[in-house]
Amino acid sequence: MKRLLLPLFAIALLALGACRHTKPSPSTTSSDDPSTSTPSTTQPGTTTTQPDIELSDVALGFNNAEQGVVAPDGTALLVLKRLDSVEVLRRVDGEVVRAGGSGRISLPAITAGETRVVVAWVEGSDGGGTVVKAAVSEDSGRSFGPEQLVGEGGGPSLTASGDEVLMVWHTGKEGEPNGDIALARLPAGATAWEAEGSVDESAAAPLWASIDAHESTVVVTWRDNRTGPYTVWTRTSNDLGASWNPEVQVLTTHSGDPDVCIDTAGTTWLGYHAQGDVYLARMNAGETAFGEPARVGDGWFAHVSCDTDVVGVAWEETTSPSKAPEAEKAAGWAIYDSDLGRVDGGSEGAPDAAAATIVPVAGGGLELVWIDPDGSPLTGTLKAIPLP
Repeated sequence: MKRLLLPLFAIALLALGACRHTKPSPSTTSSDDPSTSTPSTTQPGTTTTQPDIELSDVALGFNNAEQGVVAPDGTALLVLKRLDSVEVLRRVDGEVVRAGGSGRISLPAITAGETRVVVAWVEGSDGGGTVVKAAVSEDSGRSFGPEQLVGEGGGPSLTASGDEVLMVWHTGKEGEPNGDIALARLPAGATAWEAEGSVDESAAAPLWASIDAHESTVVVTWRDNRTGPYTVWTRTSNDLGASWNPEVQVLTTHSGDPDVCIDTAGTTWLGYHAQGDVYLARMNAGETAFGEPARVGDGWFAHVSCDTDVVGVAWEETTSPSKAPEAEKAAGWAIYDSDLGRVDGGSEGAPDAAAATIVPVAGGGLELVWIDPDGSPLTGTLKAIPLP
């Protein structure tokens, strides 16, 4: 399929979103504290209490890929990197399940379809480059089948419509004018990935793609420098990626590292940063361009998570000094309504929180997740709190 790349720029982030993929039926929910939780069951035989997180030596994926989903059985899952493997944390019981990987691992991503869970990641190759691999679970993340090589490159992002799974990633290197945003498909019921060619129409260093699907609608976003400074581009499909509408540029100079999700009403939400400012933009169902974005806060690497009537945003918020990449950091978050009105917001984990992302909670709701670094900006202790 495609080639090369990716600098291990993985102070990860993440992402995101309850609406990102087909939603399983709700089951049970409770607080993060098992000692005070009182689950209310809506699906007999399923327990979805969210346990406290006490994991060290953990890294999350980069901002463009979803990091948490609700599995077909109603269990919330988080994908993460520990040591030299990709693992899935089942929030129902705190069990950590190995999904695959060996050696130089980075940038895990996850999605959930109607009956299966798919995980992807980047792995160092023998030739010194990087490849994208994936593994499939048919039992809601309790175990995973053999890992598969999907293509060369980095930065994978996954989405599902029903049990049709799509993956995008970049095939070029940071700072080099080459590569594409590659697309592969894992059809419903299939076990082998199918190459689908490129989504973008430019070789101007397209990087860090994000994808989401709702029914037959698919949106892919990335950044490239075809017009000079990096800017965010998007492309949509109305037939689950069989054909593509024209590319659309988000007209904010020096913008990058976008994340996208589609809510159940068909509204597309786009988060991105531009020179230390984080933005959220909206495109209504049937429209072809995004409206005026709302400024979310200071920082970098927006993650978005959609629900029926709200959208959650998480980002790496810079503090002291504001907007500087080397500044002290917190895990910023905000909740917006369907009219792009801010409902709530705040920050956690100062002064050194990294890789902030936002993920769905079993039974409904959102959770803010970040890394508390421990000796390295890339790994540390996994932290999470429920959001109002």
